[in-house]
Amino acid sequence: QGSRAYQDIARLGFRFLNPGGLLVNFSCSGLMERALFQKITADAALDAGREALIVRELTQAPDHPVPLSFPEGLYLKGFVNRVC
Repeated sequence: QGSRAYQDIARLGFRFLNPGGLLVNFSCSGLMERALFQKITADAALDAGREALIVRELTQAPDHPVPLSFPEGLYLKGFVNRVC
């Protein structure tokens, strides 16, 4: 359900943007893997009939380090997407 909600929100955002517009989307779930979040974002753009590029990838600040033994600690992931 969470994945579907992320996709629905991004799809709606992409629909409102003209070429050159930016959509910034984030997940703050440690259970959401980066690759899956990128796929969800790509599927949302496709569903909205838009081509988009990731122009920047964002994550949590350096004062929130991630232990190697706990990769789920990389909880915040985001993309700055530009509509073509």
